[in-house]
Amino acid sequence: MLVASGVEFGGVCVAALGQPPRLIGNIQTAIGCGTIRRASGIAVRGAIGDPVRDGDVIEVAAGGRIEIRLIDGRVLDVPGGTCLELNGCAQDPGDIAQPGLLAKTRGIFRSIGSWLARSGTPTTAPSVGNIRAGGFGTLSLTALTFSLLEDARAAEPNVTFLDDDSISYKDLHHGVFELVTKEAIPRHIIVEDPGETIVLSKRGSSVGVSHVTNSPAHMEELREAQQEALANFEKGAGSKGSGMPALEGSPLLQPINFQPGAPPLTQDPLAPVPEVIFATIQTFKPPPVPPSLNLGAGIAEIDTAKFDNFSAASGTFSASSKNGAVTFGIGGGIAGNVVLGQLTYDVSSTGQFGTLYLNSATGNYTFVPNNAAINALKVNSSQSFVITVSDGTLATSESFNITIVGVDDASIISGAKAGAVVGAVGVSGASPGLLIATGTLTDTDVDDPANTFTAVNVPTASTGGHGTFTLTTAGVWTYTLNNADGSVQALHVGDTLTDSFTVTTIGGTPQVVTITIHGPLIEARTAPSLTLSETHLTATALDDHIAGSAPDAALTTTSGEFSAAFVTEAGLAVSYALTITGGNGAASGLIDSHTGLSDVLVLNGNTIEGHVGTASGTLAFTITVDPATGRVTFVDQRAVEQSSDTSPDSGEAIALGTGIVNLIATVTNSDGQYQDISIDLGKQLTITDDGPSIKANATTPSLTLSETHLTATALDDHIAGSAPCAALTTISADFSTAFTSVQGADGATTHYALMINGGNSTPSGLTDSHTGLADVLVLHGNTIEGHVGTASGELAFTIAVDPATGSVTFTEYRAVTHPSCTSADEAVSLTSGIVDLVATITDKDGDFQSASIDLGKQLTITDDSPTICNFSKICVADQDNQFATGTYDVNFGADGDAAMLVAIHNGAVGNTGFDLAASHLADGNTAVHVTGNGDNFTFYYSTHEVGGGVELDAYRADCGGTLTDPYFKLLIDPHGTFCFNLENVDLLKDVTATGSDFGAPGDAKPSLTAADGQLVITGSDSCGHPLDVKSSSSGIAVGDCGLQMDPDEQLNLAFSEKQSQVGFTLAHWQGCGAANVTFKVLDGCADVHDFNICVPKPPDGCTGIVVKETSNASLINTYTFDNTTLTYTLYVGKEFNQVEVDYDHAAGGNATFTVNNIAYTEKTTIPGTDLLFDVSAIDKDGDAATAILPVDIQDLKTWTSAPTFAPSPASVAMAGSILSDPVTHVQHDLIM
Repeated sequence: MLVASGVEFGGVCVAALGQPPRLIGNIQTAIGCGTIRRASGIAVRGAIGDPVRDGDVIEVAAGGRIEIRLIDGRVLDVPGGTCLELNGCAQDPGDIAQPGLLAKTRGIFRSIGSWLARSGTPTTAPSVGNIRAGGFGTLSLTALTFSLLEDARAAEPNVTFLDDDSISYKDLHHGVFELVTKEAIPRHIIVEDPGETIVLSKRGSSVGVSHVTNSPAHMEELREAQQEALANFEKGAGSKGSGMPALEGSPLLQPINFQPGAPPLTQDPLAPVPEVIFATIQTFKPPPVPPSLNLGAGIAEIDTAKFDNFSAASGTFSASSKNGAVTFGIGGGIAGNVVLGQLTYDVSSTGQFGTLYLNSATGNYTFVPNNAAINALKVNSSQSFVITVSDGTLATSESFNITIVGVDDASIISGAKAGAVVGAVGVSGASPGLLIATGTLTDTDVDDPANTFTAVNVPTASTGGHGTFTLTTAGVWTYTLNNADGSVQALHVGDTLTDSFTVTTIGGTPQVVTITIHGPLIEARTAPSLTLSETHLTATALDDHIAGSAPDAALTTTSGEFSAAFVTEAGLAVSYALTITGGNGAASGLIDSHTGLSDVLVLNGNTIEGHVGTASGTLAFTITVDPATGRVTFVDQRAVEQSSDTSPDSGEAIALGTGIVNLIATVTNSDGQYQDISIDLGKQLTITDDGPSIKANATTPSLTLSETHLTATALDDHIAGSAPCAALTTISADFSTAFTSVQGADGATTHYALMINGGNSTPSGLTDSHTGLADVLVLHGNTIEGHVGTASGELAFTIAVDPATGSVTFTEYRAVTHPSCTSADEAVSLTSGIVDLVATITDKDGDFQSASIDLGKQLTITDDSPTICNFSKICVADQDNQFATGTYDVNFGADGDAAMLVAIHNGAVGNTGFDLAASHLADGNTAVHVTGNGDNFTFYYSTHEVGGGVELDAYRADCGGTLTDPYFKLLIDPHGTFCFNLENVDLLKDVTATGSDFGAPGDAKPSLTAADGQLVITGSDSCGHPLDVKSSSSGIAVGDCGLQMDPDEQLNLAFSEKQSQVGFTLAHWQGCGAANVTFKVLDGCADVHDFNICVPKPPDGCTGIVVKETSNASLINTYTFDNTTLTYTLYVGKEFNQVEVDYDHAAGGNATFTVNNIAYTEKTTIPGTDLLFDVSAIDKDGDAATAILPVDIQDLKTWTSAPTFAPSPASVAMAGSILSDPVTHVQHDLIM
């Protein structure tokens, strides 16, 4: 960076050329190693007392220090690690009379070595000396302090480093440094190299500083200048070229390499002894310094708008001098002692705004203000006194200034500062003066004319905006209330509102005038009302001798205190009067009901009369007021018409026309000013009607029709009821009896009508049983029609009313759906609240009243249930493929055929001893268990719809929901026929053969045969040779001796029918250990599978063996063991007819056993049996009827003619019941 200086001094620094190097000081302290290199190039070790000359280069090793005492007595401290050259110092010829002053000419003050490496800092202990520059446009050395580095000490105030005309550091190590100005308030200037140039310029006793950012071109100039300076530094001062004379000064500085342990530099003993010149110390005596004066803070006197009394202000001036005691004074002051308070003052000076008193010895002072002068000021001013101080030699003076803040003083205003007005809210008339207030203001003012105000000639809005005001120059103000203002309009009697406005005197002093706004003197509140009823009119000539329904003369007049309709200020008198808007002959708004003419009004004093047609017509009513009390009396003489649009009942009311008859209340105050207010009296006077009334009775007729009487027509899809009769499909009743009416005085008639709540197409609540669609309602005049599905659907029923008589007729055309499972003739009505019968009574002046009943719930249709009966009993032989048919009677009624059901009758079969236990299975099928008379078997069945009828399919087996082995079928046709088919009478049942079933125990036989002949048991040895078998209660064994199966014996179980499951037990174990047994399963000669199992002897009891067919591929040819039941289950993949038990050998021990409890399936024939069926007919609304169908399956051995069953009633429940009549059956009868 570059710091340019444009400050110049007079005088030129003159170099002392041609003279030997001048002595500038000597070494007073030498610590460590330090050398002095003379201008001649000789270097000597610095020692105490060595002279120091201009041009010498002083180098101090690290850790050392040299102090140089200059010829002016000051000391230069050179720290260790510093190389210092003193160059270009000469005596200024102009300062010969002041020895010891030095000058610097065109050179640099170099500090190299450790300072360049930021390891040390050159400092001066006291100072370098009074060094000043001149001749090169250099900077004044008294205004700037330069700190080389952050850790540098403050340099001497009179020292700077200069290079020609600017402060430049291109020859030194670049970095950031700080310039500190020596001013009253020092400024710290941070300079960054090489980003900017600092320009310093002299401004009075200060220094101007401006920062200039270096442009790229300027930066290039600085770089070139830096390179030039570095080049000069390398080759030393001056040019090395030929013909160039050598300049004075030292050669290029060479840093001394101080190495630890290097031999100290010794002085050449042959060198000439240096010349020592001792400096002469001269004492400089500065000129005398004048005394200093400090006046301290000034005084301020502040005026306000009022007349102020200012207090005296005191203080003390201070001064000092090196020449002795000081004396204070006031320029132009007058001597003379004055005592203020407890202090004495001997000098005073009087100004325009007050007098300053001063004690010349102590500097104490007091300023006493001039109250009148300061209060008279309208603008700011000041008062100055010149304060002097003298020490006997020199004197100093300064101006002591007193600030005066002037303000125009306010006027003193008196007079009428408040007023009052009265609002005219809601009044019909009022004195205008109540809205205006006026008054006069006066004022006194020391600065301006008295009783003079700033005029307001144009009405101006007040502060609150509730009115306007004006003001004359004489101070007369007028306030006018704005009665239309919203806040004023909100006032009531006794309420107040405050407003104000501000006026000013000619001098500007403001004055607020307050206005109190009072609410009105009178206002209307809620007025009473008077009501008369025509029902109390008596038969007189005035009302054409027509009385009301409850005549009472006392009740034809009424009165009320209408003073309560007004509120006034307390203590004010009120008077009352009646007026007619429009004057006499104005229409009242009432119509005479006898003639249809208007009642007109006539005012007679305090009474208003109503006359029929004209002012001289028949008197109809009167209205009278008491002028003192405000009591109003209303008298009714004739009936009037009431509007039928206001209240359709017998008590509607009508009042006089609005704004026709007025009641006026007037109030007057003590000043004679008044307000009056009017209320509309006519609308408070009401006459109620004497009209008709009607209500519904608690008891209401009802109409009921039955679907059984419907005939087969196109309207009901040609489906007739069970007892068709067209005459019985319609019914009527007088429903006028459902209402009670009162006609009233005017006479009245009653009219009847039907109404659909919800309008046309509203569902009736009835559902058509043929289609399942809702019957919707349609109103046609005095008839409501029910249509199927939509308003244009088939006609289902009608409801008609005679409007004059109230007779209702109900007709049905189609069947509807009824709730199921209630009764055979359950009833259904229209939904409540859908169809209403409305009766309306109307009198001659149009008054009417209506009442209604819920007609729909009074109209009922009963159901037509189906019937079924007369099943003929059939008999079939107990053999395959036997067919039998029969007939029965069925009628589904008006609702039509919906379905037929058939089920096996559940329970005991009469007194035959047989029982049928039917149970519904989870798979949807039904199981029937037959017991009694030695029979014990089960069959299964399911049903399904066929052509509107139903078929029952019976099977002998249920395999996981799939029925197999057909037994029989029963088909019920909905047209009255049925067919029974006995398909297969074979019967499979589970049997168990034990050892006791084969005869006397212990007899060995070649084979044993079961009682049914379907199981044959044989034996053999391990080689296949036949062995006898024998049985006992312990089981079956092989061999002639003993009752046990021993090793190497086989027992063969052969079945005549293929088996899907066979079970037996290994029982009566003897010995100990286990038996290794092979169980061979065969189908004829084909081996199905062999199971080799080591069967241990059980702790007690038996071991179970089950051979079972399965379709589960993962189980085929495997076996499982149930540890709880001690049972082995052997799974095979097909049916089989032979199981061999081969006791191969004993596996440890000598265990033996028998085979017992052989369980298998026996094929036989189902015995002759009676079956009893519950057959049900169901119509389309869910009603059902059930009858019993008997079927007798007879054994061929006992074939007889079938007995006759008593006919069952049509209403037998579908769940079944025991026949009421005894039934005779052959052996093994089965009732289903």
